[in-house]
Amino acid sequence: MKTKLYFFLLCIAQVSFSCKLKAAPDSQDVTSYSWRQHYIDSYLEGMTIDSLNQAVLLEPIGDRKGIVSTVIPVFPINQENPAITVNARYKTKNCQSLSIVLTSIGECENIVSTDTIHLPMTEDWKEFSQTVNTENSCLLNVSIEGTGIKNDYAVEAKIVELLMGDNEHLKKMKEKAAAIWISDFEILVDGKKVTNQTEFIDNSSILDISKTIYWNSFDEMPTLSFMDSRILALGESVHGTKTLQQMGIDVLKERILKHGCKTVLLEWPLEKSFYIDRYIKNDPNFTLDEISNSFAASLYDEELIPAFIEWLREYNLNREEKVSFRGIDINTIDLQSQIDLFDFFHTLNRDKHLEEIDSICKLLILTSNRHNRYEEILTILDNSPVLADVMDRNEQELIRHCLNILGKYSSNTNFRFFHRDYAMAETATFIIDHFLEKDETATLYAHLSHSDYADNQMLFMMNYPFLGNQLKNKYKDDYLCIGMLANHGFAFLNDISGKGYAETAELASAPRGSLEFLLNSLGKDFLYLSMDALDCSDVFSLRETGNRGQKIEDQFSYAFPKARMDGVLFAREAVASAKSNAIFDKNQDQNAILINDFKKALDKIKKK
Repeated sequence: MKTKLYFFLLCIAQVSFSCKLKAAPDSQDVTSYSWRQHYIDSYLEGMTIDSLNQAVLLEPIGDRKGIVSTVIPVFPINQENPAITVNARYKTKNCQSLSIVLTSIGECENIVSTDTIHLPMTEDWKEFSQTVNTENSCLLNVSIEGTGIKNDYAVEAKIVELLMGDNEHLKKMKEKAAAIWISDFEILVDGKKVTNQTEFIDNSSILDISKTIYWNSFDEMPTLSFMDSRILALGESVHGTKTLQQMGIDVLKERILKHGCKTVLLEWPLEKSFYIDRYIKNDPNFTLDEISNSFAASLYDEELIPAFIEWLREYNLNREEKVSFRGIDINTIDLQSQIDLFDFFHTLNRDKHLEEIDSICKLLILTSNRHNRYEEILTILDNSPVLADVMDRNEQELIRHCLNILGKYSSNTNFRFFHRDYAMAETATFIIDHFLEKDETATLYAHLSHSDYADNQMLFMMNYPFLGNQLKNKYKDDYLCIGMLANHGFAFLNDISGKGYAETAELASAPRGSLEFLLNSLGKDFLYLSMDALDCSDVFSLRETGNRGQKIEDQFSYAFPKARMDGVLFAREAVASAKSNAIFDKNQDQNAILINDFKKALDKIKKK
């Protein structure tokens, strides 16, 4: 029980995975770079300031590798074979390895070379300086990779300190803790110090205007060449805007009405989508109010998305071949998964009173600490032919897939969150391969960092294939991604100060050198740009803001747009998602809300 508590607290601490630093006077050289912690190979708390040592601190989790990375633009230096120099001071404790890995990234985001600088372990401060030569490098990924000694208590030590205070047992655990201190860090390109914010060269002349299509309002959006794609992914560069969601819905409707789209795939938990799919296929037991409440607690627009779901229901009303609504994401908290599946099965059984479904509901709610909960439900599904009378074959197969995914990705919140793209890719491919007919199309809506073709996010998190990369590798030309960008405006996001609640936040205006800045200079409210207008060598920054607000300097990062997608839809100004639900009030305890939903489910079982 203690171990679960430790991990639960740790997950809360790590849910924001970007490294947030407050600079100490002598560590500004390190903090002048924007660092990102790797999803899988993570340190205990990312990168933090050790004011006593006037350095940044990295803490490996036992003998697991930890990685933090940053990306440096080399192309503004305009040298074919630049010399890259890394300088730093460092010391280590209880570590078995420390290295600086320099990955040179060339045209179309191809890796040109990888150089690894192995540093000796030392408990005394040590300086190092090393230079490597790169060829045809446009961007440079710099990773600090460290591994501690084996320590079974490495994860819990920090948490135990909070719970137990200072005692002998804790002192022994802390003695084994691994640590890496780094200061005086700088990167030189041909002798010139560079950071993530190196000034861009003017790239406005490279745009082929003939590849740009304009329109004045959503109602006038023309039929665009990508509409016939078998699997079309729409990737919004920022969550929480009504503008980009409206743009995506307009494309979805056009695809459904004229281009054979029979499956809507949304960045939304699969567990929640069974209820929605029943509603749009006109099961009277399932209500729009319940669906609206669910979306009200998300960053989606609380009016726009339910209205689209109602539109889907009306569309399906008199059609034999109906459109399906499928979530491809996974709840990061297992209890939320249990509640969502309970709501579906309990509503499904409202007028049927099948014992098998009652048993499933009890397993989802009444059974505590059962690691085989989902396996037991699968057994019921496999041995209850009566369920075929209330669930069609597709629904049963997808429920089985959902249960397998929930079991596979465990009940650990941290593990689930950082493996989301693997889970989303498994679900998307399962749906496409099992349910999409050859003459049908599917449309996916997600964040651009999930849906584009790159095998890394904008800050080049290496060795982590995201959803779109996995789908592109599998479906080749059948999979096409269109980015959705905005120059400026507002979005409804989790607060950038880390207070734990969401609010409307102003987006940073697109900086010079960004694709958004270039498109904004054309003076049109809405437009489409095919990536045929760009070359693989063209580097831009793109906005990358997920469900959390970011400081202005962190909202944009580098990319080769032509290597990531086939085109972009652009809006000059974004309007934030409409929100009125008190669930986002700063005084609300989100854990309390979840527990309250669980209690409501318990009450429903007790009334049986």
